[in-house]
Amino acid sequence: MRSAPKFIPALSGIRAIAAITVVLSHSASSGFLPKMFLDGAASVGVMLFFSLSGFLMAYLYLWRPVSGESIVEYSAARIGRVYPLFAVVILFCCAMHYLDNRFAYDLDVAYAVQHLLLFGDTNTIWTIATEFYFYGLFIPIWVWCSSRSPSKTTFRLLAVVALLVFLLWLMGFPGGRIAITRYLHFFLLGMIAAAAHRHIRGVSLANWALPVSLVIYVLTLPEVLYWAFGLKHPGYGVLPAVLMASIVFFTAKSGPASKTSRVLGARPMVYIGELSFGLYLLHRPAMSVWRGILAYTGWEFPPMVLFICLVISLWVASHLANRLIEVPARRFINERSKTERSLLRPSPVDAGSNQEAANCELSIPGEEAEVARLQ
Repeated sequence: MRSAPKFIPALSGIRAIAAITVVLSHSASSGFLPKMFLDGAASVGVMLFFSLSGFLMAYLYLWRPVSGESIVEYSAARIGRVYPLFAVVILFCCAMHYLDNRFAYDLDVAYAVQHLLLFGDTNTIWTIATEFYFYGLFIPIWVWCSSRSPSKTTFRLLAVVALLVFLLWLMGFPGGRIAITRYLHFFLLGMIAAAAHRHIRGVSLANWALPVSLVIYVLTLPEVLYWAFGLKHPGYGVLPAVLMASIVFFTAKSGPASKTSRVLGARPMVYIGELSFGLYLLHRPAMSVWRGILAYTGWEFPPMVLFICLVISLWVASHLANRLIEVPARRFINERSKTERSLLRPSPVDAGSNQEAANCELSIPGEEAEVARLQ
């Protein structure tokens, strides 16, 4: 019987680091922090998000049998995890566009509908559309790699990833800010990290490699890289993707002896990781709201006080969004998908003596709770 994926708390810490990087970067570029403070680092946080996403998709699903039921379960989990809060924030930004023409995002009704349909152009607010494109692409990769032999699944994954990354490299990773071709190799190498996690047993290397990789992550942030070495960030090439996948792999592989892993898996980091999607979606609208309040009232705050106010309001908004929108919507969609999945199961008459084995394979005790936390 296939064992359920285990919850890895430190991965929530990595998600928290990615979200914090994005928030700090946009705070610097928007005047809530000094300009030199991680300005331009948001793209690096997004890279880490995408590598972690690729890891989790492969870790949770790739070595599972492909069926109509498993694809429905996967699709429901992906939609429930991302789309509800994204839709609410798009509608909020659309309303703010008509209430205050100084609001940061120029989202009229037509443009909001375009975003809701995941067809935003290069001026799209977030890279959520790109994330959904990854989710869609994962299904044919999953089907192609599926095999009764875990080793054969891994070999097929290595082959398809090598081919796709090579083609992307030949094309120069083209496209605008939300093009799948600009970020796809981060997602794909994250999947390779999951394969390495599955087949590599030792953890001693990861225990010291994890803090080293995180130090390199900090040193490669654009402002830090320029300040420390006078160099420009390498952009969206293969090397940054290898770094992000390595961080995710070492995090997942580190054992209890790793102090870095214990810090990443501590409750505060796990909590921030749980709120990370709300932090990612809401921080720029929160900045715009604060600028509107200051413009309307004429208040003036020292920059650091204003940043603290932003952080507190963003934390409250993200916490409420998680408890009132994300979690209930995810639960509702997953419950509805169970009905769909039950319709896809073979009936006892059709399955005969194989019914019990099918139920064992498709319903692992305790798996849903673990997978929900990982997702």
